[in-house]
Amino acid sequence: MTKKILWTTVNYKTEAYLPWKLKMAYEFEDQNLFDFMIIDNSPVHDKEFFNKLKEQYPEIIVKPHIPVNVNRTSGEHGQGLDIALNYAKENGYEYYLANDPDFFWTQKNILNYFLAEFKNENYVGIGAPYTIPLRNFNYNTPCLFGCIYRMEFLKDLSLAPHKDQHQTMIEGKDVGWEIRQKLQQTKAKHLTFTQSDVPINERVPGQYSYEAILRQYHLYGRRIATHLHRGSFDAPLGKFMENNWRGDRSKDLNQPPMDWTQTRETYCQKYYEELKNSRGYI
Repeated sequence: MTKKILWTTVNYKTEAYLPWKLKMAYEFEDQNLFDFMIIDNSPVHDKEFFNKLKEQYPEIIVKPHIPVNVNRTSGEHGQGLDIALNYAKENGYEYYLANDPDFFWTQKNILNYFLAEFKNENYVGIGAPYTIPLRNFNYNTPCLFGCIYRMEFLKDLSLAPHKDQHQTMIEGKDVGWEIRQKLQQTKAKHLTFTQSDVPINERVPGQYSYEAILRQYHLYGRRIATHLHRGSFDAPLGKFMENNWRGDRSKDLNQPPMDWTQTRETYCQKYYEELKNSRGYI
């Protein structure tokens, strides 16, 4: 029997986060509500790592993905999200929940809470807003790095960015732009969290990426999520170069340094404890 929610994340050399993401999901949410899918975009699929994950969580769905015909990293990410979206369409899920590996829900029992909000308020989507204002769309709408949508609303959409670099970078047609366009056209009802920077005194010492934009999200006076933002960056601007090493996916030249991995795991531990001690919404 198909569960209500397909919960998905796209991995790109973010293996440090994944065991914690699953631990947090399966310990603090109703397992009868969701299936968890990981789309693996890493240059080399680490079979041993994912086999160990499946030993602990046999029900997870792992799909290796080799991106094709994309012009920047967001295109790879969007293709991964579309794989999961098509799986959700084909298997009759009612809701699609997506969050980045470095996005952490910090209130327990959020799935039941989201379902109650969908039922009571007739929302089509709930989640965290885009990071910055966009040229042509309202950025204050639930963004695919941490949100849940009704499948009925997504059924005719792609989650990938526009293939033209100018449209993506300048015109705001990044990952999920078709959602933002449809929300704008239909005026469909949605719930968006408030956002702000994570306070300096709450940040873990040490580097975890070449670029970091730590954000936190609140709903009804409680912190519901945090996001490390760009927590997978492994080379300065390397992910945006058309002719970089990504052309050869038989090897992986840029593994995150060990101290970065330790910082990532420390953040995971921190937000696991916050989630464990949270009140939740229901």
